[in-house]
Amino acid sequence: FWEIAREETLLDFERAVFDKDLDYRDLFTTRTTFVNPKLASMYQVLAPDPDGFAEVLLPADIPRRGLLGQVSLLALYAHPTSSSATLRGKLVRTVLLCGEIPPPPVDVNTALPQPTPEAATLRDREKAHLADTFCAGCHLRMDPIGLGLENFDGIGRYREKDNGAVIDASGDLDGVPFKDAKDLADVVASHPDLPGCFVRRMYEYATSSAR
Repeated sequence: FWEIAREETLLDFERAVFDKDLDYRDLFTTRTTFVNPKLASMYQVLAPDPDGFAEVLLPADIPRRGLLGQVSLLALYAHPTSSSATLRGKLVRTVLLCGEIPPPPVDVNTALPQPTPEAATLRDREKAHLADTFCAGCHLRMDPIGLGLENFDGIGRYREKDNGAVIDASGDLDGVPFKDAKDLADVVASHPDLPGCFVRRMYEYATSSAR
């Protein structure tokens, strides 16, 4: 499945760079992508081509947009059986915006509480991390961002509920509010740190100098 997800992302870059000469920010906000029948099923759209990849316009009524809505990133920055606000938030903060997050202490317990009727969603269970001053300094720079992608489970399927409770995907990125993943894509695309970081990442990729 990883090869399928990777192909979608590569085709989107090819379309943006070689076919359409788009503004790089469109990579984060576009509803246009490429799917094969397997991805089409996951994205809840009809497959334009029964045998391979073809261009498709994603539905307007789900907050799946651009790179942050693709299973290649959503599944890569998650746990094998669940989503992860920390990993996805770190993706935005460090990979897309070139922010710095120090590594956690070697002996810190990073486990979250198990879901309960009173704390069913990841946001509810994350409150323990964000309330602990020992953890909050780093997690406040990642988790509120990653919670904006909570409408997607660990492999990137869209959902509205987690353990039976409605997901609240709202938050803010450096003081700019968003209500869901669609809004988060717009906020990332307009973030002042994105242009310089995007150039830096492209240079690292071109020169094989990524850390």
